[in-house]
Amino acid sequence: MVEHIGNVMAIGATCNRDFVKSPGLVRTLIGDGLAACFAVLLGIVPRLGAFISTIPSAVIGGISIVLLYEFSEKNRRFET
Repeated sequence: MVEHIGNVMAIGATCNRDFVKSPGLVRTLIGDGLAACFAVLLGIVPRLGAFISTIPSAVIGGISIVLLYEFSEKNRRFET
C-alpha cells in the first residue's frame, strides 16, 4: 500500500497533476487490485496463461500502443 501511494504521488509529480485527489487513491487501488487478480488468474489457470503466451509479441505490442492511445485520448477529452 505504501509503495502504491508513493507510485501515485511520483507519477502525479511527473505529470504535474494530483492523482491522489482525482481519480483518488480508492480508484487507483481498485485498479491495482484488479491487475493483481488478473495476474493470479493467469498463474492459477495454466491453459489461460498458455493461450496468452501463444500471442506473438508484435501483436501484444500493437495492442498496447492502441490501448495507450485510447487512454490518452480519453484523458485529453476529459481534461477539456
